Amino acid sequence: MLQDGFTYIANVDFSSVVIDQMKKKYTDDWYKEMHRRLREERKLKDVENNNSKTALNRTKLSDSSPARKEFKKKPVHNKMTFQCLDVTKKLEFDDQSFDLIICKGMLDAILCNTNALVDKVKSMMSECHRVLDKEHGVMVVISYGRPEDRLECFDAAHWREVKTFTVPKPMVPGMMDVGA
Repeated sequence: MLQDGFTYIANVDFSSVVIDQMKKKYTDDWYKEMHRRLREERKLKDVENNNSKTALNRTKLSDSSPARKEFKKKPVHNKMTFQCLDVTKKLEFDDQSFDLIICKGMLDAILCNTNALVDKVKSMMSECHRVLDKEHGVMVVISYGRPEDRLECFDAAHWREVKTFTVPKPMVPGMMDVGA
């Protein structure tokens, strides 16, 4: 995402163990290695497609963008943070401070807790709504729950548009689908 021009990424989890693991894994060295591999992969694809001239022009255009120049100035660890926060309480971020929120399992984790379930879900969804840009912000929720069950979570926060997409459950060959 940083390479695509996003200038600030905040990774939030309620588990300090997860945050510590992410900080250890995603160091500047890790990102430099990933960038190196991506550059090599692009070069190979350009040679395979015999399209290196077009790829060079595309690279030059994107490398001259203000976001790309800013990206190159700062070390990666200054642009990506890992924070242990309770998303069911007021977050320390300003209103409309994010263009994108990816909720991967957080909603499911809150819904598994039986203590004040409805209030916690409402609080989380309201906080996500508050910090998301009102004009073009997008929240992606990845959940094991059925879409019709998860849609109720969006009602309390007054989301103006919600779209659902169902991804087929992966199946192991020879195994029956027990959960259907």
